[in-house]
This record gives sequence, structure tokens and C-alpha cells, in this order.
Amino acid sequence: MAYLNRTAEELRESGALVETRTVVHQRPAEGILEYAEKQDIDLIALSAHGRGALSRFFLGSVADKVVRGAAVPVLVRRPRHDPDPRG
Repeated sequence: MAYLNRTAEELRESGALVETRTVVHQRPAEGILEYAEKQDIDLIALSAHGRGALSRFFLGSVADKVVRGAAVPVLVRRPRHDPDPRG
């Protein structure tokens, strides 16, 4: 969560209007897509590690599913390094 907050703050400092949400769902991609639709989200931004199968080399499996299923633009960023999941 600290990684998300740091990234959002960097974007705000550059002038972007940023709201963050953490969605907990048994199927993460489905949860993200459902939330975006219900909340009338304009853009979904994700960080992806690209550790999936060869067909998903550039996107992780969740990012791949979100990109393919979203009705709004999706921004996918690969981190320069793996953030510590503990923040």
C-alpha cells in the first residue's frame, strides 16, 4: 500500500488528479473491472510485472485480463524494480 501511496503522490505533485482504491476480490481482474464500471471510472492504471506465460510476457495475467475486458482506457506501467509488497 505504501508503494501505491508514493506513486499517487508523485502523480499529484505533477498536477494529475489521482484517487486510489484497493479492490479485494477473489478474482482480482474481475474485481477491478466491476469496480470501474460501478464507479464510472475514466481510467484504470495498473502496475504489471510481466511474469506470466510467454503470451503474457509484457503484461501480468491480471493486467492482461483488465486490458482485454475494460470499457475505459487502461494504463499499464512496468515498475523499474519490484516494489517491496510490505511497503
